[in-house]
Amino acid sequence: MNTIYLKSSDPDVVAYVQEQDRLFAEFVAQVKAFDDTHEGLSAAVLQNPFNGEMFVGGVRTKHPELLPGKWKKPNHYNGSLQPYRNNREGWELIVGMHFKAPDYPGVCTQTCYAERCLVTTAFAHDGAAWALCGAKSDNGEPRYDPDKWAECLHWEYEKAANE
Repeated sequence: MNTIYLKSSDPDVVAYVQEQDRLFAEFVAQVKAFDDTHEGLSAAVLQNPFNGEMFVGGVRTKHPELLPGKWKKPNHYNGSLQPYRNNREGWELIVGMHFKAPDYPGVCTQTCYAERCLVTTAFAHDGAAWALCGAKSDNGEPRYDPDKWAECLHWEYEKAANE
């Protein structure tokens, strides 16, 4: 799947992307605070591959016997433990750490082409919004609103991302 790089100077788009950047930084700070506060535990951050949503769905620890209530066996993919549904104390330990998937204005959230999908990502820099998304859908239509976004060169996007 080809990708395209986009730039927007639309004030509403830039404000939305800046807010998403702030919310993501807040989520990262919550996870770090959890890890710092709970010695021997680390939050198991999970990400939805279809829209980029992130949340804490469990914990990782070398001492599961110290966890409150009953917990499921470690996940064989990432080693995280998840509380049983009726383990209220366990769920209260990890609840609330969540980053809702952004729905950027004027650009698709996800592009699927054949058997591959790409989640759109964006960031704000120097008064503009920058995005990376899939070039086209299965029907060949553009994946962005040209009134809000304009295509830019890869090097321009990378320069903004690295500054």
